[in-house]
Amino acid sequence: MAHLRVENFRVFGLAAQGEGERDDSLSLSFTAGTNVLVGENDSGKTAIVDAIRLCLQSAAADYYRVSLDDFHLGTKERAETFTIRCAFTDLSTEEQAVFLELLTHDRAGAAWLCVTFKAQRMDPLRNRVSVTTRTGSDGNGPALDGAARELLRATYLRPLRDAEAELRSGRGSRLSQILAGYPAMKD
Repeated sequence: MAHLRVENFRVFGLAAQGEGERDDSLSLSFTAGTNVLVGENDSGKTAIVDAIRLCLQSAAADYYRVSLDDFHLGTKERAETFTIRCAFTDLSTEEQAVFLELLTHDRAGAAWLCVTFKAQRMDPLRNRVSVTTRTGSDGNGPALDGAARELLRATYLRPLRDAEAELRSGRGSRLSQILAGYPAMKD
């Protein structure tokens, strides 16, 4: 992933609507390879990871469901919608072939994949939320189907607090999750 854009999700608020207005959204670019999130408690590190999990439908032992708390609480009221956008650039020829019908091309002709997850509150009293995952630079492209979603899938590993306890072997353990994603262990 090259870029993450989050608006109205948890600690991240509304994007600036006009010049000179405050931008409380998140716009984060990643470098190739490993990226590290460092910050104070309650600064949004977990919100960033959970945003990526929602957008890419990451595999994890625990099921994650959108709740009312995921909608940003501003000074006056809670947001009605939130949007998470993951953009993938520098795709190989093989990756472009796999996602051909879902790609966006810029003016220079470079192909990239943009996945947008949007949640909208339907009935706050019963915690009913409508969610969509679509492609395209504006989030109005084709829906991300199961096959494409499977190719983007990532395994989420919770923060490691007690390495000895959390890396024990066993079905559903973090160690099993790591090994299941390792190509040599598939068989």
